[in-house]
Amino acid sequence: MVRCHVIFFVAASLAVSSAFAQTYDSKSKSETKVKGTEVKTKSQSETKTPGSTIKSKSETTTRGGVVVKSKTQISEKTKSIKTKPVKTKKVLFVQRDINQLEPLLVGVNSTATINSETWMRLANEANMLANRIYANTRSTPASAEVINAARDLRTQVQMFRTEVRTGNMAGARVHAQEALTLAYRIDQWSS
Repeated sequence: MVRCHVIFFVAASLAVSSAFAQTYDSKSKSETKVKGTEVKTKSQSETKTPGSTIKSKSETTTRGGVVVKSKTQISEKTKSIKTKPVKTKKVLFVQRDINQLEPLLVGVNSTATINSETWMRLANEANMLANRIYANTRSTPASAEVINAARDLRTQVQMFRTEVRTGNMAGARVHAQEALTLAYRIDQWSS
């Protein structure tokens, strides 16, 4: 007499959230057949997580309580997950400094009358910001184009500062305008 016990358990789409807010689906199937003193057990399981799938199959045969045959197979498939790049602290510092430098350079290009002491303070502030932008851009995973733009921005701001020191305000405005176009390019990258 063949006695057949079939245990079938399917937990289809069992979504469990872990502490890290990841979800997974788990399916399993188990089958046991008993024929006299011989017991055959087959089980399959599949677990899906975002980006990977793990499948396992297991077959075991026992006679009189002794394992005669055992076979296990495990396979894993992994897909790359597309994620948004996370901004580093340095990129956020560049963004903050650019957002401070841009209005300063726009104000210098206005037709407002500015005394020489204020010009010098603006030039020193712009120089400090340009140096920080260049240093932070170099320490981020930025392209060579962005690093070159930051270097050119620093150079234009230094020339702006030199023109302010010599009293050539028209020349200072020209360099401020050049620096502003470079600042816009870096601002697009950091946003």
